[in-house]
Amino acid sequence: MSPPGQPRQEKRLRLQRMLADIGFEIDDAMRRKLEDNRRLLQQAWDLQPVDRTPVTAWSQVNGAEDPLRRRHDLVENVKPQLLGILQDLRNGYDRLAGVVRNFNTTLLASAFGCHIRIMENGQDWAEPVIQDIDQVASLKVPDLSHDGLLPEYLEDIAILRDVLPPEVTVGNRILLGPIDHIYWLRGANPLFIDMFDHPDAVHRMFSVVTEAHIQLLHASHEAARWSFTPDEVHFDTMVHAECKGLVMFSDDGSVNLSPELFAEFVAPYNRRLLEEFGGGLIHTCGACEHLLEEYAKLPATGVELNLRLVNYDKAREILEGKVIVTYGGLIPADSYEKSLRRTIEEARRGGLILTGIPPEVLQDLRERERKIAFEGWSPS
Repeated sequence: MSPPGQPRQEKRLRLQRMLADIGFEIDDAMRRKLEDNRRLLQQAWDLQPVDRTPVTAWSQVNGAEDPLRRRHDLVENVKPQLLGILQDLRNGYDRLAGVVRNFNTTLLASAFGCHIRIMENGQDWAEPVIQDIDQVASLKVPDLSHDGLLPEYLEDIAILRDVLPPEVTVGNRILLGPIDHIYWLRGANPLFIDMFDHPDAVHRMFSVVTEAHIQLLHASHEAARWSFTPDEVHFDTMVHAECKGLVMFSDDGSVNLSPELFAEFVAPYNRRLLEEFGGGLIHTCGACEHLLEEYAKLPATGVELNLRLVNYDKAREILEGKVIVTYGGLIPADSYEKSLRRTIEEARRGGLILTGIPPEVLQDLRERERKIAFEGWSPS
């Protein structure tokens, strides 16, 4: 295991040996597949008709069993992701090639001073650091070169960019949006009470956290030598993977709020992030139908939804002009066959991207597409 603070050159050498050991190489066939995937995803994100349903994936293969090793050993952190790229492309997914330096969801929380615990299942947990609302007055943006895991994170991004093939994007793993970061710093229940009892302090928390997110994301882009424009589809972060607009973040915590509380406390800071980076993708995996009108007002390029919890037709109507990325499934219908056909017909018009479906469903979907093509249907 390579501990934090391992010399930079040693990390580089270990990465190079690992790439050779697993035979990771972007050959001509893979390069053509990636370019075809990029073309397809760009059309879908541009809300243009596409010739097949865009289905992305993000897999990890044969990761180390020890969660601390997976977290702190750079080689063990990215090796499963690189193997996942090869597996996903072989399985026919429309993904792009990219990896992240994965500290899971507590990267920024560590920089604010939260104690991070690794659970038995490998997930991380941040102990709230704001125990009293009066502490908010002294809350400040962390030092990117010193605080928490940030120095290791930024150094490792730069190393990855130096070592990996140019076709492999080094993405970001900040992931959480403002409210989800604050859940770690303050705790959910205290935050809800603070919204009524101490609204000014809540706005200060959101303001500081959002500024920290912005500074860290700019530093991440610089370390990874990004040259993407907001209009280009690119690999961004794990799980959700591709994006148009240079930020992607989760907004899971907002499902607990009314539209009024969301508009007052969350929307201004989500907007700040999106405007800073020319749009992007908001992920929410909860029952967020009551917030769709609020999401429609934000300058997001797309919204990722769980269609088992959100009605697709309602979302499509309200989020007109935005891409919908599904989270783990097809558009629900009263049979599997109808679900396949409805999803294909909607996706091929542009603006709908599937993610997180298993290979056997992807195979069924492609077979259904061939039948539809034989029937002479084409996107209008």
